[in-house]
Amino acid sequence: MSIGPGLYYPPHVNVPSLYPYPFMWNFDPDAVTFDAKMAKRALSAGPFDVAPIFQGDAHNTDNLIDDSLTFEDGNMIHGTFQQHADSYQGSVAFWWTPPVSSGGTSNYIYPLQVASNIYCHWRESNGNWYFRVGNVAMNAATTYVAGNTYFIVFRWDVKNTLDGTNYLCTSVNDSHTFGGSSAPGYPVTLCHNDTLYLGNSQGAREANPGIIQGYTIYRRPLWDGSYGINVGNGDEINLMYNAGSGKDPCEVTGSWDVPFCAPTNQSEGELTTGEGEAWSHPHASSVIDGSFMEHESLRDTGESNFVEQVTNVGSVFGGIAANSLDDLHDNEFTVGMWISWSFFHQDRSSQVIRKGNINSNGWYLNIGTNSIYGRVECATTTAISFDNGDASLVPNDGKMHYVTMYFNDAGDRKVYLAVDGVWVSTYNIHQAGVGAIVSDAAANFCLGQCGLGKIGFGWVAIWSDDHHGHGVNFTPPTSAPTSGGNLVEAWHLHEGTGSTCAAEVSGSNDLTINNGNWKSVWDTVGTPSSGPSDITDSERVYQWGCEFTCDAANEGVKRSLSGLTPGDEYVIRVVAHEDSTQNIKIVVYDETNGANIISTTFGSGSSRTAPGVYINEFALPALCTEISVQVLGSANAQTVYLHQVELYAQNTDYSAGDYVGGNGTGSLSNCEMQSGSGSPSGNAVIRVTGASPTTSLDWEIALDPVSITVTPASEVNSTETNGLRVDGLDQCTQPITDMSAGEKTGKMSFKVTPRHAAADVAKFGETTPYIFVAWGDADDYIKLYWSAANTITLAFNDGGGEHSDTWDATGAIDADTEYLFEIEWDETQMTLSVDSVVKITISQQPTFDVALATAYIGQDGSNQQQGDAVFGAP
Repeated sequence: MSIGPGLYYPPHVNVPSLYPYPFMWNFDPDAVTFDAKMAKRALSAGPFDVAPIFQGDAHNTDNLIDDSLTFEDGNMIHGTFQQHADSYQGSVAFWWTPPVSSGGTSNYIYPLQVASNIYCHWRESNGNWYFRVGNVAMNAATTYVAGNTYFIVFRWDVKNTLDGTNYLCTSVNDSHTFGGSSAPGYPVTLCHNDTLYLGNSQGAREANPGIIQGYTIYRRPLWDGSYGINVGNGDEINLMYNAGSGKDPCEVTGSWDVPFCAPTNQSEGELTTGEGEAWSHPHASSVIDGSFMEHESLRDTGESNFVEQVTNVGSVFGGIAANSLDDLHDNEFTVGMWISWSFFHQDRSSQVIRKGNINSNGWYLNIGTNSIYGRVECATTTAISFDNGDASLVPNDGKMHYVTMYFNDAGDRKVYLAVDGVWVSTYNIHQAGVGAIVSDAAANFCLGQCGLGKIGFGWVAIWSDDHHGHGVNFTPPTSAPTSGGNLVEAWHLHEGTGSTCAAEVSGSNDLTINNGNWKSVWDTVGTPSSGPSDITDSERVYQWGCEFTCDAANEGVKRSLSGLTPGDEYVIRVVAHEDSTQNIKIVVYDETNGANIISTTFGSGSSRTAPGVYINEFALPALCTEISVQVLGSANAQTVYLHQVELYAQNTDYSAGDYVGGNGTGSLSNCEMQSGSGSPSGNAVIRVTGASPTTSLDWEIALDPVSITVTPASEVNSTETNGLRVDGLDQCTQPITDMSAGEKTGKMSFKVTPRHAAADVAKFGETTPYIFVAWGDADDYIKLYWSAANTITLAFNDGGGEHSDTWDATGAIDADTEYLFEIEWDETQMTLSVDSVVKITISQQPTFDVALATAYIGQDGSNQQQGDAVFGAP
């Protein structure tokens, strides 16, 4: 210990003696070189070999930006259903190894934030998991122990209860707590600025520190043996928990209904931005348009065809400059149209119909996330009507709704708005126009200018009268109007083909598609006594679906596919249920040759919570270029509820080292999914594939890689109250100066606040985590590390071989407690002192042939084996 400038006690001397001032080195956070990195670490507990470790300030007391893993929600499939999430209903399953025990934090920690309104946090102040979906939340009391691994599942449904009473559920180690007795409501905002968060809240704060394995998002509530949706896998949560040893979720369920999974590619090392660590079931690649019955609501309009747009630029239709549509707002006019819209991004909106330019001339109607906005430009004061926040009136659900706008220049000069025949009763703004209307004669007429969402058009009509009687609610018309009466113009989109849609009144008003695609509902087979129609909420599994009631066998729906290649192979999956004990029939018909490819039954006695599931593969026969896929009832008065029909090209391109689930290795970019049961109707699992399959193969389909964004906490955001945090795969070094070769006395000092207690150090992916290394070369170094749980080893090599000793630190080192570490040496020994008490003595004189030049803080000399601790100046 130092006794003043230039004076020092060697550690073994009990009687004060005066010595020349020896070499001394202290850790200095301002002198380090720091490179922030996140790690994938090898595991000793849980079903995966490798998983990411997330870190942040342990108690969220320093208000730092923590480690962050984010991913985009992907392209919209329909409504809330994005490529990588579906907020309407679902589950999130993962294994968590926390670095702190219950009571170890007083602030929030976030294991997940699937969306801005779907998230979970835990807070010691109330001792509960807090799980929220939309405006409904639940608490689940829990305790956990640092270093133990827990299987956690969150489930929700915004329309149907999970257990007959509650809409939410939190499960820990196969123990279930239900809560949230009110429906979360619809819509639930999918995400915040298009980004989903894994392991932390939006803004990368309040991170859930620790290891997260196998983070998997499902589109349906998993089955727990009593509640959820049972698709024939058994008690899914119990099987995944696997008596505590765990199992890759996809070994239980396959990749079906999985929009996102982040198992990593199961190789240790740095977790980096890009593809290769996460994947999605290829929902967006289904060959059948309308695979998820997302277009069925259009049947309520009496149409079978419509145009749909997903873009944030341009209009669906546009380019009309016709006198018959000029200055409609100079008189009385009504606009009525069947449209759908989905804008599940905050502050997004769409110009649905317009003639003119905002703040300049003409008129337009705008639809937003939960808003409707009509405007007529006038010389003095613009007529503006705006209703915001009324989700019941403005259902942002991606289904078809009848939207109406009315204005009378000779009346009160206010814009009136209605949705599904219900007029807005209370406007945020309801402003009358003042002054002459501003002519739109020089402006084009356009339909649809989409924000970051999706918009679809059924039929559109404009009348030169108060066609629906503003102020009095009405039943929306389902038959598209034809020429005559006060109809100014109409477009029947079911008549549109190619790139144009003919106008009903004047050919000069034909519409040209700018940004959009033709879509259609499934065709009807036979004459069902009711339907096909949009599925009722009480019978749906997902947010979409189609139902029909038969008055004879072999009635239902079908979808045709043409332009196919003979010999191509496909995998089909159908999810449906029925209301009797009769079978549901699935037919894949060769329209070219006039023969069945598949004709079989399934789903007898099925129900919404236990639907029938059919999976099979087939090849197109010789000459076959067109098929139809048919889902049919088998008896009179039977009602069939069809949830989805997925059809994918079968992938038979095996690649050595393809990723396969819990313990696989290799590249995820060629990830493959294959059948594991040997049965055509068996579940899909991801499993190891080498140069050839390791098991008999029924079928496989390629999964979609998902790009993740990894942002480790920077040096600034790793600077806590006690010092600089080094964790994950962070690299932190400091020069060692003023040491000479042959140095016989010296002292190196630093403070350490470990993340893990002595008994837990080997539970976080490093079996021998390092505290400190002072390095000269391979024969001259000092090492301080955990050689096992509860055991710290001090070792040095001065050119004559390594010398070491250990300290049993059982009960002596606690997580999140600061300790002073001092390594001292002289002519006879080297010691380790902790809080000024000698813990290790190596009775060997160190004489370093090469001067120690670099200190590795919280890691070994090769920037590996990080010890997860905060380091401060002594």
